[in-house]
Amino acid sequence: MSNQACNADERKMKSGFERYLTVWVGLCIVAGILLGKLAPGLAKALDGLSISVNGAPVVSIPIAICLFFMMYPIIGAAVLILYQNRWLVGVPCTSNFIQFYSV
Repeated sequence: MSNQACNADERKMKSGFERYLTVWVGLCIVAGILLGKLAPGLAKALDGLSISVNGAPVVSIPIAICLFFMMYPIIGAAVLILYQNRWLVGVPCTSNFIQFYSV
């Protein structure tokens, strides 16, 4: 592996989404605020879709679904790499097994 840093000139933004990511995040924040003002009942309905323990919401199902779809491509790529290089899983598992049972 190379330790060379990538120059700013070498790194090119490939898509409009990458190029204007800060703008997209800002627009989503503004859209969320407007949606909360225009439809306040929607926030309460989404809060009702959470798993609660002792009256406190622990897991928000809508946020969990959005996080799943956000991370799915990255996790899929990682699983493919681990499947192609099984030793990446085997070595740490074997090491942990030996450390756990050597006590």
